[in-house]
Amino acid sequence: MWMTTESLFRNGLRNIATILISNIHKLVSIRINTLLLESLTTTCPSESLPQRLRDLSELKVPPISSNKLKAELCFLSQHHMQSEFESSMSTSTKDETHVPLDLGITDMKHLIKRPSNASANSEINQPSPMILVEEYRFQWDIPHYPEIDNLGHAQSPGHENQPTSKSLEHRKAGLNSFDWRNKILLELEEPPFLATVATAKSIMKQLLDPEIEEHCIEGFGSSEVVQLVDTYKLLRDDQTCGLRLLYDQAIDEKNRHAPTDRIDCIRWVCYYNPIMTRALELAYKYCRDDKERLVEYVEEPWIQCIAVALFVVAGFNVGSIRSSDTGEEQFKIMDQWKNKASGLEILVANVNTKVMDVNAHTDCTKGLLLNWTLEPARMRKMINNMGSTNQKKQSIFHMLKVADTYHDFIERVCCTKWAMQLSKDIKLPEWMTGVVHEICIFELIKSTWHQQFNRYAWVVACDLKGHDFEYHDPECRQLGHVFSIVAKLMLHHPEDKEFWVESMPIIIELCFHFKDAFDKSDGLECWLSLTPEQMRKSFLPIFKGIKRRMGSA
Repeated sequence: MWMTTESLFRNGLRNIATILISNIHKLVSIRINTLLLESLTTTCPSESLPQRLRDLSELKVPPISSNKLKAELCFLSQHHMQSEFESSMSTSTKDETHVPLDLGITDMKHLIKRPSNASANSEINQPSPMILVEEYRFQWDIPHYPEIDNLGHAQSPGHENQPTSKSLEHRKAGLNSFDWRNKILLELEEPPFLATVATAKSIMKQLLDPEIEEHCIEGFGSSEVVQLVDTYKLLRDDQTCGLRLLYDQAIDEKNRHAPTDRIDCIRWVCYYNPIMTRALELAYKYCRDDKERLVEYVEEPWIQCIAVALFVVAGFNVGSIRSSDTGEEQFKIMDQWKNKASGLEILVANVNTKVMDVNAHTDCTKGLLLNWTLEPARMRKMINNMGSTNQKKQSIFHMLKVADTYHDFIERVCCTKWAMQLSKDIKLPEWMTGVVHEICIFELIKSTWHQQFNRYAWVVACDLKGHDFEYHDPECRQLGHVFSIVAKLMLHHPEDKEFWVESMPIIIELCFHFKDAFDKSDGLECWLSLTPEQMRKSFLPIFKGIKRRMGSA
């Protein structure tokens, strides 16, 4: 017999354990890199960089022409096999599951909660936010790092809790999933800096103090201080907003020079990074083509540095709210962002800042998540804020990830946590209990986030195989589509209640048999856009036939 809601959900979370990677790197190089880049940019790097270059008597690099940037984005998008925006939107929304009943939660449509202070008129005039989970893949023949790929795929005895957002395991795996070159930075045979993080902070503070001359810096002349001072000077004179630091450390050929041309710099960063390619493409569409603004959320400070630098190099007017900024500095940039006359086009905000306490979307209908957190409540808060903009056009929130990486693990954790909460909040028909209830809850999440398939397939696969399963195996995808078909049949056709109630003890086995009745190449997702009547006519007889054969076996 299949497991109940209590056992399946809670066992799924208990089994999400982390591998204790031997000799975990303490992220020292990444943290010092972050200190260096943050010390060289203010919360408005688009303004501080030209000013610094003028102070150094350097000529400002001319901006990239729109045609040149657009052509480069076209090349990069094709390289990563990313679909055009309109095509992506159409594909994501064509098989939504619309619920024909009252879920018992007020002011919610597809599980998007409107703010309690939203007026009735604003609710009518403004459509609910559109959330899009966008999955991409590394297209380059990158090195294979099994210890990172397998993080979360095996259970360490005695460890029942999943990693937290502050754990070293989570940070390291998240960095590598965002850009595989971070793996190189984390495990350089010769670390770029001999200093500790504490020493680096002290040196940066002294370098930024106009009253302290360089030769008066504590420890001046020592190897650890010389390394930091030389790197600081190199980046201070750099016109790529610090991106050359990533290049210098990731490229092991000392005779190769970092790109100084802006287009070359953009290509080098994005060619290996599908997330930043998509982020830059969306920035161009929203901020240049549509003359709108964009908020980009990030959890990891190093990823924030790279994102900010890339947007500045591409010519956007960028604001940044960093976790290292004081509360006063954070509120100052928020006030500037809310003033549309400031000219800011993009706000890159760290989720560990005051940005979570205010609404950055009062005059901005577009949002983007660069790296996911392990707490779904945080992501829902970002999305819910987008339901209270001052504009009538629909808000769109993009959640970017790289498939077949640690990002899948994070998504499974988030969906499972959210499903457990929704099971308490949503009022599905009383007869929908156990696995039937779970399938429908995950289908609502799928339709809300526009995931490629019902992620309940991951819950089942993890329960059957442990953590050693392929998240995007064709069999797993097909099973997810079968769960969507089952959810649609149950939600839209209460007249078939008796059949589904009788089938509850064998519902998972029934779904597996249904999946096996179709070839992998059949593409069950094509059938998800059928009308409820067409779907019932096409598939209910198949389910009934399978059940009869199972009963007679």
